[in-house]
Amino acid sequence: MATLTTDASHRGTHWLRDHEWGPIGLGVSAARAAGIGRSDVEVAVHLFIFALFGALVLAALRSLHWRRPSAGVVAVTLAAVLGAATEVAQLLVADRTASPLDWSVDVIGALLGILLLEPARWSVRVLTRRRSG
Repeated sequence: MATLTTDASHRGTHWLRDHEWGPIGLGVSAARAAGIGRSDVEVAVHLFIFALFGALVLAALRSLHWRRPSAGVVAVTLAAVLGAATEVAQLLVADRTASPLDWSVDVIGALLGILLLEPARWSVRVLTRRRSG
């Protein structure tokens, strides 16, 4: 069985673990096979997932008429708590390690998602006002 890692402790199981995560795991495995470093892929995955999470939480809070500063703070706080929980959970899983760097990338990803959502919301408002006016 071909393996995508050089660490002998993961031989034969790492490919299966990646694929258990669906499309994200498939993407990670494909990137490793293409020679892209694990840390690069994992940072990108963490950024993307938490940017999406931050944007979705902010959108949900804004739909409940929360104001900008408090909705953003709550969204980042929830992302930070979720990121910390996933890192702590990794301490309980064999072959996984918790990383403060992963947690910080999670928080940065949430911030990026929130910062990218606000200009998009503003653009939609401007475009809809122009059409109706």
